[in-house]
Amino acid sequence: MDLTVKQEKFVKEYLDTGNGTQAALKVYDTDSLRVAASIASENLTKPDIQKYLEDIAVKAATRVEQLMEQNENLPVTLGASKDILDRAGFKPVD
Repeated sequence: MDLTVKQEKFVKEYLDTGNGTQAALKVYDTDSLRVAASIASENLTKPDIQKYLEDIAVKAATRVEQLMEQNENLPVTLGASKDILDRAGFKPVD
């Protein structure tokens, strides 16, 4: 899986914000919402980026399972892991 530097930054921003357009505006050289939305849409359909997000989602799902097994009150960590799953395109079970 070979992401370019900009693609890596895009994915990080996307995971931080949950918004592909905002991530593209921050990473790519554009001020246009339309262009940024197009870049985000294109990036999110690229196999390498999808694979990267899927790998992160698998790690987050594993972490959610570990937290459930610990039976401790860790709502912030659990919430963050659910966010990662959601942003990677996986809807966590409530």
